[in-house]
Amino acid sequence: MALPNRRLVAGLASLAALQGGAYLLYRFVNGRRSPKVVDAFSYEVTDLEISHEQAFEREDGQTFKLSNDGRRPVVLHFWATWCAPCRTELPTLLARFKETAELTSPRLLLVSVDENWETIRHYFGGKLPQQVARDPASRISRSLGVVTLPETFLLRRNGRAVARVRGARDWQSAEAQEALANLIGATKA
Repeated sequence: MALPNRRLVAGLASLAALQGGAYLLYRFVNGRRSPKVVDAFSYEVTDLEISHEQAFEREDGQTFKLSNDGRRPVVLHFWATWCAPCRTELPTLLARFKETAELTSPRLLLVSVDENWETIRHYFGGKLPQQVARDPASRISRSLGVVTLPETFLLRRNGRAVARVRGARDWQSAEAQEALANLIGATKA
């Protein structure tokens, strides 16, 4: 019986090593994608001026500016339908920030970076919450340095972002309530 060709054996060994590496990479990436909500409400203190003239797109194609809202505090949240942590976090955001016209209540703006409204409508089962807007071409999110989703900015009435929250959080937690009250004067809705 003839011995197998050395090149064939070396090729098969290389292929097996490549497959093993690909599997380990898959496990690493998939583990990082799992929808995790951080228990502690941590945030980064910041001092960014976000123009109240930034234009977001509504489902009907109209633009919406932060200045349209009478200078209320704003919770500016960037997310996407394909982002697992975003999907985990959205229900707590929507529950915490029920829409109200009170000037002391912060306005929630859920800014999707998805490419089209059809995807967003499908995610919400056809009925979009009124807080949802889009950032066409991701111009605003890029200008703010958003590289990870979800990412949230807490803005005071004067348009200054005083906190940046990277990653999913439980917005109904006591820690979140305290941070919102201290940072932007928000009270429980």
